[in-house]
Amino acid sequence: MINISSVEQPLDLPKLIVSSQMKDASSGKGSSEKVYVKCKGNRELTGTLIVYDVHMNILLKDCVETVTKRSDDEDEDTPPEIITNHHPFLYMRGDLVILLSVS
Repeated sequence: MINISSVEQPLDLPKLIVSSQMKDASSGKGSSEKVYVKCKGNRELTGTLIVYDVHMNILLKDCVETVTKRSDDEDEDTPPEIITNHHPFLYMRGDLVILLSVS
């Protein structure tokens, strides 16, 4: 159980949730919903959903971010540049989310 009375700053709640999830993971409990998230700006995320809210703000762990970059002056035949980043934890603001799917 999370004690929300200790929340004073905007990111205190995600920090509490992450620390709680880490304790649950070590004890065998916790969420294990793998999700795929399509975002604005040609970004895609896959990871384990920890928490979300009514605004679709989401917190993911073990997240892989894939960014597809295509230059405006490139030919149509040129393949886009794909950049992959790994994040142990990632907080995504809800207004960037286009689609969320459970894997």
